[in-house]
Amino acid sequence: MAVARPARTEHRSRQLVERDDALATLRGSLDEAAAGTGRIVLIRGEAGIGKTTLLKAFVEDCPSDVDVAWGDCDGVSTPQPYGPFEDMADALGAEFRGLLDANAARGEVGRWLLKWLAARPRRVLVIEDIHWADQATLDLLAFLARRIESLPVLLLVTLRDGDGRAPSVDRILGGVASLPVLRQLPLEPLSRPGVERLASDTGVDARELHRITAGNPFYVHEVLDAGLTRIPISVRDAVRARVSQLDERGRRALQVAAILGVRSEPWLLAAVAGEDILGIDDCLRIGLLTKADGIAFAHELARMVVLEDVPVIHGIALHRRALAALEQGGMGDAARLAYHAEGAAERDAVLRHASAAGQRALAAGSHREAIAQFERALRFADGLAPDARAALVEPLSQALNLINHHPEAYQAAAEAAALRRKAGDDLATAAALSFLAKAASLADHRPEAWSAAREAIALAEPMGDRRELAMAYATLGRLEMLNGQNREGRASSERALEIARRIDDGEVTAVALATIGSIELDLADERGWADLGESARIGRELRLPALVDRALGNLGFFAFVWRRYDLAREYFQQVQAYFRALWEDGEGSQIDSYGIDSPMAEIDFVLGDWDAAVVRGHAAIADTRRRSADRIAALAVLVRIACRRGEPECQTRLDELRDFVGGIEAVEAGVEQTLLVAETEAAWISGDLAPIVARLRAAYAAACREGSRAAIGELGIWLWRAGALSELDERAEEPYRLEVAGRAGEAAAAWRQLSVPYEAALSVAGSSDAADVQRAHEELTRLGATAVAHKVALRLRELGSPVPRGPRPTTRANPRGLTEREWEIAGLLALGLSNAEIADRLVVSPRTVGHHVSAVLGKLAVRRRAEVAAAMSEIRAPI
Repeated sequence: MAVARPARTEHRSRQLVERDDALATLRGSLDEAAAGTGRIVLIRGEAGIGKTTLLKAFVEDCPSDVDVAWGDCDGVSTPQPYGPFEDMADALGAEFRGLLDANAARGEVGRWLLKWLAARPRRVLVIEDIHWADQATLDLLAFLARRIESLPVLLLVTLRDGDGRAPSVDRILGGVASLPVLRQLPLEPLSRPGVERLASDTGVDARELHRITAGNPFYVHEVLDAGLTRIPISVRDAVRARVSQLDERGRRALQVAAILGVRSEPWLLAAVAGEDILGIDDCLRIGLLTKADGIAFAHELARMVVLEDVPVIHGIALHRRALAALEQGGMGDAARLAYHAEGAAERDAVLRHASAAGQRALAAGSHREAIAQFERALRFADGLAPDARAALVEPLSQALNLINHHPEAYQAAAEAAALRRKAGDDLATAAALSFLAKAASLADHRPEAWSAAREAIALAEPMGDRRELAMAYATLGRLEMLNGQNREGRASSERALEIARRIDDGEVTAVALATIGSIELDLADERGWADLGESARIGRELRLPALVDRALGNLGFFAFVWRRYDLAREYFQQVQAYFRALWEDGEGSQIDSYGIDSPMAEIDFVLGDWDAAVVRGHAAIADTRRRSADRIAALAVLVRIACRRGEPECQTRLDELRDFVGGIEAVEAGVEQTLLVAETEAAWISGDLAPIVARLRAAYAAACREGSRAAIGELGIWLWRAGALSELDERAEEPYRLEVAGRAGEAAAAWRQLSVPYEAALSVAGSSDAADVQRAHEELTRLGATAVAHKVALRLRELGSPVPRGPRPTTRANPRGLTEREWEIAGLLALGLSNAEIADRLVVSPRTVGHHVSAVLGKLAVRRRAEVAAAMSEIRAPI
């Protein structure tokens, strides 16, 4: 017996035209599922193309022993977590309903569904309108999709093509697009002969009907069902023509159904409509509504049109009746109640239900839905007591931070701290200020971050060794470390660690250890590896992904700084694997997945794989959700490669980097060094280091004061090459010290031992031995450092040695002849981005992206976007 199927409409069945091939695909997929190979079919097309009609025809034709579970995503109100699964929860049983009501983790919900799907052959799961899905639903679908191949299951999903859906939908679709179980089933508009078949014996001009409707089945049927001889010029007019067939009671009943949502329970319809409930029969008779596990609109487009025409005051009255009925009956989830409460303009009800809905969404990983609910509550929060308003603003800030909306998270955190301060609760204020310091730092508001951290300490200190004080010190220590103040950062973090261990606070312990370990490694103290490793362990144990992210990411960064490149790759891949496993186990959202493009670009850059570094670098700077420091590091890689290659856009890229750094309110020491080194190398290549020597000298002195091993060598060597330094600090890396000591050959050998070819070549480029300079020129030419090779060629001429011919900067081509922009777009295609998403990131038109995509596919000799990643791997360009 079927679990949940859409009921047959009492109105005449709409003729299904030109969908035989689509039905055959669905039937074939069901047969494959019955044989034990699970299948997913993504049915896609424009609004009104007939996705639901096709599904209903398929399901009605299924044998009676096929179980069907059907759920819809709601496009009008802010969706509740697991919205379509809520639709089918009662049919699936009390155990599943209990999981949803208890806010069970996605992994637990997913595993229950997998068990249910595997329990008997030929089960069909239908999820409609995924373009409106909440994040928890998207993640759950992806969880199921990756495990469905071995189950006798057919998963059918509908998607509306076009603009307007959340980026998270495209990200999930991109993640499952390459799965062998997935089939895409695009539906096309009806041809003119198809429209003629539908319009036969109606008296309607089929040619004109096809021209005006462009073959959209919903539009065509609305015209024909309304019995019109004059064709309306829009879908809205067609729907309104059908509504006009109802009497006043029928229209009022239809408005009640529209207010209640995609699908409504008969008892609720009766409670809200009163005597007008009798008009529902007329709505069913003419096909505007159907009996489908309740009462539902035949199409969401019709519902939207009816909603538009509901008078404002009447709509408020209907929402109030719905809210009262649901509350009195103890029915309805918090998101549904919040929707009706807002429609009813009931302030207290909005605050109560929207807050609950937001907390539930946050717990389920539906961060965007949580944000919408907290913002809904805040629209009604005027006059609320400061502490009560803060209780709404604080989780809003946390949700914004989780999706990397840092400027908005900072604004909300600042408001929360001000509210806590106004309420007079010093401990709550201290906690809010510590979070504000973190949010301000991520949003590049460094002065506010410092001020908030110090104020948090001042407020919490008089109250003794409590969590609030420990977190405040840990937060300040991290800010000091990022600013290059190693001594101060270590002292603050050790104070935090002392308190945290005394009160047994694992989270603060992990935060403090991550800072201490990072400072130790910056000072060449091997104990830092263990401290960062312990921080990562605690983060895993406490299930706090942000702590694991930071600890493993810092381990990767310092492995890179210590020239242990294989280890660095391993740590960054551990971060990525951790988030992937977390997501697949149902304990996180895929949107939280760590972006490792920036550090990987730096590794490729140092190891001499510059084409790969360019692809990674472009992907990193295109992701505006990432920390500024990560994007600046990636942009610096692009600048330095362009300068070394002598590319025309070198100066433009450098100006872009300067503007980016200049736009930050207060710049971290590491970011300043990144910019300074890029500017120094560009100045050296152009032949004029003099204007930059003073800044180099000041930065070198600061690095020596703080004892930063990597900075001492990188800054000192440029001072020496500029003739402004005669002796390098002994804490610098050995290859730098060897070069300054006049042992260039040994320096080059040391760099080659570390697999750093560019530095190896540069260390002997100024040698008085022509053979050394010749080898440097050859290596630089091999790397594609054409502009630098040109400088070295001048040195060869000075030594009276012949200069080999090499490629000019303007004629150097990337593999397969891709331009830089095509490389950039190819990298984003390989990451699964749509044309619209690429256009948004690169600030170009979708049409322009389309032209570049066509060029990329042609040059890579592939026919589909999904093949780009493999093609790039073949030419050693990782994605």
